[in-house]
Amino acid sequence: MASPDPASLANLHDIVVPEVVAWWPLAPAWYVIAVVVLIVSVWFTARSVRRWHRNAYRRDALTQLQQLKATISPETAATVLGELATLMRRVALTVYPRSQIAGLTGDAWMNFLNESAATSQFTNDNGRRLMSATYESHVSVATSDAEELADLVAQWVTQHRGPLG
Repeated sequence: MASPDPASLANLHDIVVPEVVAWWPLAPAWYVIAVVVLIVSVWFTARSVRRWHRNAYRRDALTQLQQLKATISPETAATVLGELATLMRRVALTVYPRSQIAGLTGDAWMNFLNESAATSQFTNDNGRRLMSATYESHVSVATSDAEELADLVAQWVTQHRGPLG
């Protein structure tokens, strides 16, 4: 029974707690954010897949390069240099238009290699050996020089930029 005195403790009621805000359904802004995140995720995934496919030739060339590098010995160093030069030409023909690459020889070829990888190592003494390596398989080559050139070729394969950058 309620007391007629309004200040009496018998007239007190429990505190009314508001309802818990539900997580579902979400506010419209969350749907917009979810769609944007989904679109961006699909775009990045598609871009990564395209890049992976576009660089398949690099992976193949590096695999062949590792196989060539494993065969370097004092007896085979000159032959390996010729194969390195051939591999670089094949990689360049894969990426660049044939009309731009096929006619390059000598200094023009070395300058192209330097420019496409933003380096100057192909015009130094050891780098220039690739220019004539295909035709001079009988010349003696130091194993260390062949390994250095194989590393230079690997650097070019990984760092060169195609015609569109």
